[in-house]
Amino acid sequence: MTETTTRPVTSRAAVTPAMVGLRECWIAAALAVYVLARLSPMIDGLSPQGQAVLGAMATGAILWITEATAIGLTAIVVRVLLALSPGARLSDVAGGFASEVVFFLIGAVAIGTAVDVSLFDPLRGAALRAGDRVRFREVR
Repeated sequence: MTETTTRPVTSRAAVTPAMVGLRECWIAAALAVYVLARLSPMIDGLSPQGQAVLGAMATGAILWITEATAIGLTAIVVRVLLALSPGARLSDVAGGFASEVVFFLIGAVAIGTAVDVSLFDPLRGAALRAGDRVRFREVR
């Protein structure tokens, strides 16, 4: 008779303090910097909104430099922290996304993706391969 040993199943949801990694520590440190910037006494010559923006910038820099989160998520976190700044309006925070250039680039990427996954992509490849067979004579 053979004995089988089973290993205990551990789920990722049950994280013990010893299992917390460096990535989570950097995320906690970055958010602590923002909270510290918001709760610390006012710096001379800096408004409460300026101090909150400084904390959001430091948080974004920490997350970006350490690569604790993906760059897109870092950008979203910074936007959310800017929206939480005192006196911030949604139009100020999201104003950079309302430019005509943004919509142009979104459209260009959408059209490029559509062409890449559509019927035109194999035709483009066939046309390029047919061009290899064509030889041009020199004109003298």
